[in-house]
Amino acid sequence: MKKACVVYYSLFNHVERLVGILDEKLEVDKYKIETNGNKFWVVFSQMFGFGKIDFPIVDLDNYEIIYLAGPVWNSKYARPLRKFFDKHNWKNKRIKLIISCGINQGKTVDLIKESLLISGGELITYKVFKNGEGDISKKIDELIG
Repeated sequence: MKKACVVYYSLFNHVERLVGILDEKLEVDKYKIETNGNKFWVVFSQMFGFGKIDFPIVDLDNYEIIYLAGPVWNSKYARPLRKFFDKHNWKNKRIKLIISCGINQGKTVDLIKESLLISGGELITYKVFKNGEGDISKKIDELIG
């Protein structure tokens, strides 16, 4: 069993940058969720519940720890990551959450905790990274533990 993987969604490259730093420090397997089209259209369509999402194929049972990384839109985790979450069984899974946001994370952490509790998973820890934040390497170190 491998130590860790990260499943992430990054439209404006902030999350991609965070995942890159995590990968440099931990050498995780990376799985990116994709959406296509003009960035404005992607945000609009995803916020209102439509728009194509391409999910990576990943067997979460192969990992001890799963990092989920993505942006917050409208006080919730972005729809592509929420849909990935809905598609998988999280029983006995250990999750570390990476949140990228402009102002605050809204109810994102509470919603993920609640979903994991219902499905039998565990949120180990999380970190919030605000867009434009300075030294993010230290917070990645804290997240890795």
